Amino acid sequence: MRALDAAAGLVVVAALLTGCSSGSGDSGGAERVKSSGSSESKGGGGDSAASDGKRSVEFKVASDQPVDLALGGVTENSGESVDIKNVKAPWSKTYQVDPDRYPSIAAAPVDAGKKGKISCEMLVDGKSVDTDSGQGTGSSLAVSCSGST
Repeated sequence: MRALDAAAGLVVVAALLTGCSSGSGDSGGAERVKSSGSSESKGGGGDSAASDGKRSVEFKVASDQPVDLALGGVTENSGESVDIKNVKAPWSKTYQVDPDRYPSIAAAPVDAGKKGKISCEMLVDGKSVDTDSGQGTGSSLAVSCSGST
């Protein structure tokens, strides 16, 4: 039942992120881009603020077990989401994002039945704007971080 709760929690988080746009990250895991739009765009990436007015958005995830990630709001094409599977933590990635966007990340354990700890943090231009953490099993381990650029 706990695994079902965790799966349901991840589905809800993924559904919330589907309406956002996304980018790609270096995960060490398998990455899949889902797009509901017809245009293509390339994900941002880099470690410093861009001179073209974009904001530096860094996501950090810590966990004592592998996690699945869903990213949104980090590319120009809204409607894209990026799923990164079986990521070894700690994990971090920095994106260059247009102002007035709402980037987000959701993280959940690969094995929802395994007891563990997980946390995420989102930084905009080096300042922490959101954190979340959970411990235990099942849906208590699904976390998400988001904020405005």
